[in-house]
Amino acid sequence: MTAALWFAGIATSVAEDSPYSPASPNEPIAKAFSFEKASQALDTSALWWQKQYGCCHCHANMMYLVARPSLEDVSKSDGQVRQFFEQLVLDRWEKKGLRYEPEALVVAVPLAINDSRTTGKLHAATQKALDRMIELQRPEGNWTLVLPGGKRDEVAGERQAHFLGYEQTLFAAIGIAVAPDEYAKAAPAQEALSKIRKYVQSHPPKSLHQKGMLLWSASHVDGLLNEAQRKEIIADLLAKQRSDGGWSIEEITPGSPKFDPSKSPRKPESDGYATGFVIYALRQAGVSAKNETIQEGVKWLKANQRESGRWFVPSFNQRPNSVITYSATAYAVMALESCDELCASNDR
Repeated sequence: MTAALWFAGIATSVAEDSPYSPASPNEPIAKAFSFEKASQALDTSALWWQKQYGCCHCHANMMYLVARPSLEDVSKSDGQVRQFFEQLVLDRWEKKGLRYEPEALVVAVPLAINDSRTTGKLHAATQKALDRMIELQRPEGNWTLVLPGGKRDEVAGERQAHFLGYEQTLFAAIGIAVAPDEYAKAAPAQEALSKIRKYVQSHPPKSLHQKGMLLWSASHVDGLLNEAQRKEIIADLLAKQRSDGGWSIEEITPGSPKFDPSKSPRKPESDGYATGFVIYALRQAGVSAKNETIQEGVKWLKANQRESGRWFVPSFNQRPNSVITYSATAYAVMALESCDELCASNDR
């Protein structure tokens, strides 16, 4: 039997006996690392969120389309999440428009990366989403951020706007650059990338997380970093590794409104999001998978997967079910694949 959700004419379904359960800090560490369980965790979490909320929430299933191709040799995706993204663009947007402006970016970039990692062809929905995203770029080169309660970043204060909007601008750059069929060579895309370069030049990164995003995007977009800056960021990220081999999200994003110590009394500790993100960014920048620091991070990831296949990270705000766990799992998978761990696993 299936429980179906119809959201704005979009049908998605998840089996009622799906193995999904909310992310929990009490879930035991897995007895043995498993890519198969990671694949199942990504699938069930994304489909559950889709069924429950009918959206592409940033930390819930946005990263799914980015990470899922890493596991196609382990298990084939059934395509439901991809279809949901496409139908948002081709159906809901046509009938009702965007629910909030950043939705264009949240949908377009994962579609573009997914196209580049699967078919190698630019899907009509992807092109439409990217075009819409570019239309919404601000003259300064970034994108407007809508905050909880409908406030726009113009009224949210410079500090909060910078931390919440900087990463999405670099994410947009990646989507434009990797989109198949030479999308980035079209005049609108070239203009958008030029604006992003100017924005980055006038807005230096204020955290290691932002530096990591800049490193990742610079691996696809020229003119964002010079060689000296690239080497400095790599050194900064490597130096922040903790004694257990992992990285901590609080420590790579200090000063962010998301991690206000008065609201998040948790002591920093290594987690799957920061560890996966940093390793993946470093690998995108060309740091060898055999680098000793990278290898220690890989060991941490493989030793800290939960029984469900996820890497748990607690929410630092009011979002339900510690949804940042979903992005943590995506980044962990991408990091491990980028270090050829999937090939090593298949060889055994």
